[in-house]
Amino acid sequence: MGHTLSAVEELLAAWNPLEVPRGIALSEYSIYAPVLCRMAKENADVVVGLVEILEGMGIEETDLNSGHMQELRNLAISIESAVTRSNG
Repeated sequence: MGHTLSAVEELLAAWNPLEVPRGIALSEYSIYAPVLCRMAKENADVVVGLVEILEGMGIEETDLNSGHMQELRNLAISIESAVTRSNG
């Protein structure tokens, strides 16, 4: 699971919705990786988890346009793929 967690942490740091410096992004967003990994393992909607993360940062779902939502869907697919590869 460690490799999967690291992979998801890297994905979240690359996403970096608050555009913080990379080193900060790795530590700042790493707290969300276990929850998102669990959601992906349980076949829950990872996009919902990502939206909840944004809401915790003060970004409401109503502030997201279709481009933002597509970015979240793409990120969710990447997270799900990372988790699937580790369970494969």
